[in-house]
Amino acid sequence: RINNMNAREKILAQIKHGLAHKDESIHDAARQRLNHPIRQTPPSRTLLNNLQAQFVEKTLLAACTVEQITSQTELAETVVQYLTAQKLTEHQQLNQIVTERAELKLIFEHNQSLSVHQRDVVNGDAVFITDCICAIAETGTMVMTSDESQKTSSLYLADRLVVVVKHSQLVASLEDSWSVVRQLTTANTD
Repeated sequence: RINNMNAREKILAQIKHGLAHKDESIHDAARQRLNHPIRQTPPSRTLLNNLQAQFVEKTLLAACTVEQITSQTELAETVVQYLTAQKLTEHQQLNQIVTERAELKLIFEHNQSLSVHQRDVVNGDAVFITDCICAIAETGTMVMTSDESQKTSSLYLADRLVVVVKHSQLVASLEDSWSVVRQLTTANTD
């Protein structure tokens, strides 16, 4: 019964229900948007000159934690520092850190403090580390891909989500993110 569930179980139940509902109109709308771009006013020069600062500001407003690093070698240590600050290292949860991306797992292989497993995330994992296809400075949001093997709804299964965003993945606006999606769609169909 849903009345006896805690908040997390309610959310997971809603996600499962949503995944079971196959509404083709949603897919049709996405295909329509990909095939017919909307012309918008270009972002201001101020936004274009400060994509990183704008993204960080908007992301912090969403109550997220943002750490800026200059190289991949800093990533593992930054994650350890974050987990320590969140007091996750005191619990035996460090063996529940997962990623579905082989290239992200490689970054953590030389770090003795934590063990990252390459597999799909499951309910109860402590930390899920992933990347995105782009990040929107205007909104502070990240754009993820979804397919039959990895649904974006699975991002909510772990207790903590760590998203790696490269500076080159920052785009100014929502419409710019659609351009990135179009490019990926075209590249995957060729």
